[in-house]
Amino acid sequence: MKIALMLGAGVLGVLLLFLVIGIVVGPQPAKAARETAVNADPQQGGGFDLHGLARVPLPKAFRFRGLDVYNGHLSPAEQLAQHDDPHGLVFRFDAHASNDWGGHARDPMLLNVVPMNPANPAANAQRRFSIGRYHSPTGDTIPLDDPRWNEQRETTAAGVERVWRWLEMNDHFGTDEAPRWAVTVHEPARALRLDFYVWRRKMSLDQARAFLTRTLDTLVVHAARDAHFQRPGTQEERMAVMRQSRIDQFFATLAPLGVVRPAPGGTSFGADTAAWLDGDLKSLRAMRVLAQAPLPPAVQRDGQGRPQLPLVPADPSAGPRQLPLRMLYWHADSGSWRYTRLVRPTARDDWLVMDFESQVVARLADRGSVYVVYATHAYRPPALDDAPEAAAGFLAEAERWRGELLAGHILALPAQPVRLVAAAR
Repeated sequence: MKIALMLGAGVLGVLLLFLVIGIVVGPQPAKAARETAVNADPQQGGGFDLHGLARVPLPKAFRFRGLDVYNGHLSPAEQLAQHDDPHGLVFRFDAHASNDWGGHARDPMLLNVVPMNPANPAANAQRRFSIGRYHSPTGDTIPLDDPRWNEQRETTAAGVERVWRWLEMNDHFGTDEAPRWAVTVHEPARALRLDFYVWRRKMSLDQARAFLTRTLDTLVVHAARDAHFQRPGTQEERMAVMRQSRIDQFFATLAPLGVVRPAPGGTSFGADTAAWLDGDLKSLRAMRVLAQAPLPPAVQRDGQGRPQLPLVPADPSAGPRQLPLRMLYWHADSGSWRYTRLVRPTARDDWLVMDFESQVVARLADRGSVYVVYATHAYRPPALDDAPEAAAGFLAEAERWRGELLAGHILALPAQPVRLVAAAR
């Protein structure tokens, strides 16, 4: 009984401590929060890039959440290729969220930058408020042309027309009974709109409008915005064109090694390099045979039959050396070529050669040698956005490791250049 009472008292004490901390360091006076939000330094580096279509400077507290709706794992180019809304795009930002006990953002400032289609200005002016956390007690979004919105037209000193709309949200629905502002400003001449959603304890209406005014004044729209809305084709057609372009880039980068783009499902060979294109155009591989090391008759082998190659001692001051190299070797017991790490292979790191590797080993001239290789693989869906980077990295790294092998800096065995034979053996 005593133990139970002591435990209960301890839990109560911890809860009281958290309550005191919440009171002391919890929500600060509205004035300080407003000053932090409005007077923060602009984002360094010229602002946030909106996928090449625009650039917007914002206070450092704002975080860029990307293009609304689309898969954040896709590259910006792939997101834009999949975008089919003829009216506009929505780029999301948020800032200054405080979390509830469950870790959920309770009162963030939400800002959406909406570059619109300049060829369709009338439809754009009355489209929905784009911030998803904005709702009425029934969950219905109030259209921007609803009479409940306050509206004001403004002409700036520079003669730019802007249309303001704002709504004082007092429904307390799912907001801890904290009223909010929903504010939007539309600039027809540039086909731009900003949608802003902020808790009233953080900003007054005047401060919200001042913040949006500064943001519009510094926001730069690029010509790529207009070109985006003039693109031909469907999503699938644009992604197919993008995939083909990246495949072309991959093989153009590897052209110095003598490989060319093969037919789908085929392999192209250079003097010491092979490159493969998947039959459905969704994967690319390249392998360069960097050096050949003839094995001495008494070479040691591990329990898997892999040759244990002597390495040049590494510089102790440089720490352990990472060697991203693999080797192809003849496994006499199974009568086949095997593919494994050059150093510290594990029991699982020993493979029979697959279709692509089998085409390489068919062109190796000597089963009594180990062939050191460097490989890359590009496969990121949906349009191989990793292919250009993979090819460039492969070209540079393969040349670097080839130089070190031939200079005798890695293997304590003579290493010599390789030329793949022209026909299968």
